[in-house]
Amino acid sequence: MSLQKLIEHLDKNFFNPAEYKGEEIYQAVLDFKKAQDEEYKTLKTENKLTFGKFRGFTIKELTKTMKGKDYCRWLLKQEWFTEKFDDLIEEMAKYNIKKN
Repeated sequence: MSLQKLIEHLDKNFFNPAEYKGEEIYQAVLDFKKAQDEEYKTLKTENKLTFGKFRGFTIKELTKTMKGKDYCRWLLKQEWFTEKFDDLIEEMAKYNIKKN
């Protein structure tokens, strides 16, 4: 979840800061979180990245460009990634993307 996205959402839905009310802001945050959770579930279901600068892309799509392949290799060097995303690591291996 991006703080910038939350700020944009609040700006879009609450034009006058002087009129902000605690309950409305709280509800807006809850709505935003719900939308983010739904987007995450959709991306996960479609086997798309749920994080990072290539969020919304599949591994297959990333392997079509050098920049995407480099990103995959970079991910494989990140400890947090290798601990959490076995399914994506397996997908990368199908396209011969391996840790250098």
